[in-house]
Amino acid sequence: MPSDRKNLQRLDGKCAVITGATGGIGEATAKLFLDLGAKVMLVGRNGDKLAETCARLGEGANCSTAIADSTDEAAIAAAVNATLQQFGSLDILVANAGTEGVLKPIEALSVEDFEEVLRVNVIGSG
Repeated sequence: MPSDRKNLQRLDGKCAVITGATGGIGEATAKLFLDLGAKVMLVGRNGDKLAETCARLGEGANCSTAIADSTDEAAIAAAVNATLQQFGSLDILVANAGTEGVLKPIEALSVEDFEEVLRVNVIGSG
């Protein structure tokens, strides 16, 4: 194997979970990790978007999906368990899930709107 190819496979045998996997940063991270030889579990809230993302990445058995909201600790635990069952290990976690929240003038934001951003971006387990 040429040395440049060896460097490209530096994540061989590793497994990553990426939350917020259907967004731009999540998908780009998954692509990079797959290119570097990792197996990747894509985690997000929308099953259709997850399936589309996994299909775009085109990595077959090295890419899988789990539906979970990052604010739901049990759902994140189930996604981790699914990863361990499918790939046998978990070496990397990219806790990328996030939200910008409701977009409106600050005086129009409710406390609930603000708390939702905190739940996802600060408190969320994924």
